[in-house]
Amino acid sequence: MTRLRFLLLEDNPLDAEVTKVTLTDSGLDIAIQIVETRSQFITALKTQTFDLILADYALPGFDGYEALTITRDRNPDIPFIFSRITSRRSRSPRARDTTRPQSCPRR
Repeated sequence: MTRLRFLLLEDNPLDAEVTKVTLTDSGLDIAIQIVETRSQFITALKTQTFDLILADYALPGFDGYEALTITRDRNPDIPFIFSRITSRRSRSPRARDTTRPQSCPRR
């Protein structure tokens, strides 16, 4: 099986570690690159390929919504998931509106 490459946008080191350990303990064969800033995020997208992006939506000077916009402009096929590890942040309505599936088949 091919190792999956994840990009994690998270400014809190403890939250980043919790995410990394949780995903690693799940049994997935993954490599996770952690970035904390807008410039690190853009550099990672320019220089590497990723199978999934996980992003905190409340960062100082940069938010997950902007990260989603950048991702859609540069690499629209990469799945993008907003993550929230701690309860100290409120959920952004902009993030909620842009992550709803475009279509979801009913059975």
